[in-house]
Amino acid sequence: MSAPLLEVENLRLHYRTQGGVMQALDGVSFSLARGEAMVVLGESGCGKTSLSRALLRLLPRNVAEYSGVVRIDGRDVMPLSDEVFRREIRWSRVAIVMQAAMNALNPVVRVGEQVAEPLMAHQGLARAPALEAAAKALVQVGVSADFMQRYPFELSGGMRQRVVLAMALITKPDLIILDEPTSALDLLTQASIMNTLKRIKRETGTSFVLITHDVGTSSELADHVAVMYAGQIVEFSPARDFFRAPVHPYGQALMASVPRLHDLAEPQHLEGTPPPLINPPAGCRFAPRCAQRFDKCAEMPPEMQHADGRRKLCWLPEGETAGKSAAEKGAPASDLLDIRALKTHFTLRKWGFLRAGTVQALDGVSFRLARGEAVAVVGESGCGKSTLVRTLLGLDLPTEGSITIEGRALGTMDAEAQRHLRRTVGYVQQDPYGALPPFMDVATILAEPLKVHGLSNITARVLAALEEVGLTPAQEFLGKFPHMLSGGQQQRVVIARALILEPALIIADEPVSMLDASVSAGILRLLRKIQETRGLTLIFVTHNLATVRHFANRIFVMYAGRFVETGPTQALLDAPQHPYTQALLAAVSDPDPENAARERPVPDSEPPSLINPPAGCRFHPRCPQAMAGICDKDTPPAFTPRPGQTSWCWLHR
Repeated sequence: MSAPLLEVENLRLHYRTQGGVMQALDGVSFSLARGEAMVVLGESGCGKTSLSRALLRLLPRNVAEYSGVVRIDGRDVMPLSDEVFRREIRWSRVAIVMQAAMNALNPVVRVGEQVAEPLMAHQGLARAPALEAAAKALVQVGVSADFMQRYPFELSGGMRQRVVLAMALITKPDLIILDEPTSALDLLTQASIMNTLKRIKRETGTSFVLITHDVGTSSELADHVAVMYAGQIVEFSPARDFFRAPVHPYGQALMASVPRLHDLAEPQHLEGTPPPLINPPAGCRFAPRCAQRFDKCAEMPPEMQHADGRRKLCWLPEGETAGKSAAEKGAPASDLLDIRALKTHFTLRKWGFLRAGTVQALDGVSFRLARGEAVAVVGESGCGKSTLVRTLLGLDLPTEGSITIEGRALGTMDAEAQRHLRRTVGYVQQDPYGALPPFMDVATILAEPLKVHGLSNITARVLAALEEVGLTPAQEFLGKFPHMLSGGQQQRVVIARALILEPALIIADEPVSMLDASVSAGILRLLRKIQETRGLTLIFVTHNLATVRHFANRIFVMYAGRFVETGPTQALLDAPQHPYTQALLAAVSDPDPENAARERPVPDSEPPSLINPPAGCRFHPRCPQAMAGICDKDTPPAFTPRPGQTSWCWLHR
């Protein structure tokens, strides 16, 4: 076994706060060999980001304790002064890729200058050779050197993430810390980024610490898995062993909460939230949420157990993982929504260096939804999903086509009919914190739509809505403001607000994309339960096909403003017909120890511009099966390769 590149022993990081001392890291220990990758898993608030900041000594001013041992190639770097650490360690030996690439990049500095900056700042290289090295670093991560002169806002999210990765690589560090590098990206872009990271690890021997809450993505790179909970590592295992059988109850709960593409078992919601780190539980910190706890767990801190190259912080000698099968959907009833040849185009006027043109965001979409039916609209970022949602909500005006809800055409509605529409359609937004007014308490937020529509019994309706979404006791939540709630609780308030007018249709736009896996499972289960109990029609917008199996009757796959495949959920997931659907499915990362050894067959190129979309099939520039003279010439009609499935692809002619 190779000597450790990184050794961490009893690392502690405590912060002073108004409420007391917060134990963000409490006795963290692990080691990582050169050329290996370690994944740090856990929910928000478990200490993952504090670990990355502690390793790089990017510490706030309110630090109460920062102690322990951190060795790099056998050298303890903790005694180093901040100046020596900055000059000799940070960026030179250890670099970081931040979570939000747009925030990590300077919006007014060109890409090439930013990638070259670490060489000039930390290694004293002159500007010309630094820029030359920057061009090579960009090519290494899959970005053309032509992007050197562009600004960050001119790049897609995936391209920005690659630029930040190039900045981390350019100084040729021994270790790169990846802090949620794919959390804000769609599934195809995530898979492409992970392919790039695996290639870099293989070719350069760089070590990685990947911090994430995404269990599926973590299996793509990991040699080892560290599971963090409440500031402690509660399980440390070889990746192959962890993804087959986690040994700590918290690791088991994380694995059970992951939706899997080819598994009919319903993801399991982990009740509760991590404890406050100002005054953590006296015994095992996971005990209040653990289904396998016994008296000793709450009374005494557990001892670390070592066996077969694994360790866990738990009193149990072994744990179990339970699963439960989801029921099949029943057939829906009469039509609620009828969409025909819907187009939504936006005209861009020339402004500065931006050229004029027409964005064909939605270009000829048709479908019908029955009462009580649940459908999923799936596609990567920029494919038209959000424009479809905004058009259905009346926030964007359609250029052509018709929308009929409950027999009424949207375009012919007077003010009173549109007011009724607001009660007919409920909306669950992607970002729960951004969707809730920060200066209103929960009672006011939920009462507002009731008052606008002149309804009575407001307090009773608000309490009933909170009970329905699982925020109990409801009275305790009335006076809370959004910042006082967890992400999962915020999303439940958003769902309660969408339901409070008793709509017939709910549109949920990426409702779990910003939540931890364990929280996401609870939100998905809640939406399914409400949809079935109330008989609601549900449109679920997502980029992840794995999340829709358990409650969608049908799936609509969108690309570049058009549907490319539609069909029953089970049939489409088991036998996708369109190459784009196949690419989306290939990008889904179930937790599998074999993932690290293979690259996913996903397109590396970006989706086309909708100002000047490709002729013929819009997917043909990225399609591995494209036929010259056919796919690039004529728009494919609808084919029915299998009963119930429709695919707009020339391969089925």
